[in-house]
Amino acid sequence: MAPYINIPPITRALLICLVTFSVLNGFARYHAWQQDGSAVLIDRRYIAPYLTIVPGKSLPRFPWAFVTATFVEQNIAGLVITGASLFYGGRYLERAWSSNEYVKFVLIAVLVPNVLSWLIYIITHIVTGNEGAS
Repeated sequence: MAPYINIPPITRALLICLVTFSVLNGFARYHAWQQDGSAVLIDRRYIAPYLTIVPGKSLPRFPWAFVTATFVEQNIAGLVITGASLFYGGRYLERAWSSNEYVKFVLIAVLVPNVLSWLIYIITHIVTGNEGAS
């Protein structure tokens, strides 16, 4: 009989999102690297603007990227560390609080830093006039 691991529903959904979006990002980056045109080249890395935040491209065309960017990891080490943190921390917090409170916490912890970092990029672009900042 296989061991049973009890994972609360919101934590399970977030773990599935983390793995799914990270794998999709890996495939998108590989595909863009092969075709060299469907993704954005930043610092010699291919970035998929429909999953991660690219300041000049995310908001007008891909507003959902402000949520999905949190669940995208660029490498295996980050995926393992984020997955373990989400597994242990999410399991504890979802049981200590209710699922509704945990969802509110995750939405605030996801949206506020992403929107603030996007605003900082936009303000930097306006102040400096540097095209690389947008």
